[in-house]
Amino acid sequence: MAERLLYTSWVEVSAALMVVGVFGTWVHVGADGVSGSSSGNHGWVVLTTAVLAAGVFWFRRRTRSAGVYVALIGAVAVAAVVYDRTHLASAIGGGSVVAASAQAGWGLEVALVASLSLTVAGATWVAAAAGVDWAWLPETPAAGRSASAIDQTTRENERSSARP
Repeated sequence: MAERLLYTSWVEVSAALMVVGVFGTWVHVGADGVSGSSSGNHGWVVLTTAVLAAGVFWFRRRTRSAGVYVALIGAVAVAAVVYDRTHLASAIGGGSVVAASAQAGWGLEVALVASLSLTVAGATWVAAAAGVDWAWLPETPAAGRSASAIDQTTRENERSSARP
């Protein structure tokens, strides 16, 4: 139980830090800065993935597949941040003088570290949750539990088609 709380906290804190990073400075030129939520940056992708990952993990945390979803969503966020990090000049526009003085801001760094952390947290959840069921595999009815209406209908159709 404590282990699940630790992983849940890891995922949720990483997602929250991604949101903080989005609204921080992504590009810094002299005394001016541009946030991740500005036009031309991929901060909105990072914001969307942070909210999506937090929600998916929160509602599916009893399944092992939650880690796979979070790791994949985190990888999308990492790709968006790395893209903006490598293309600083295009994020702010301007000529070669502006491009030469452009630097990554603290928000971009926080978003990058938090996105990496989210990806690792999802992958770690998959590895650590060995005893937890995968959600995308079909459930078999437990002993003493009745089958679903679909299973009952399927069995009835199979029986009636087998009769002459």
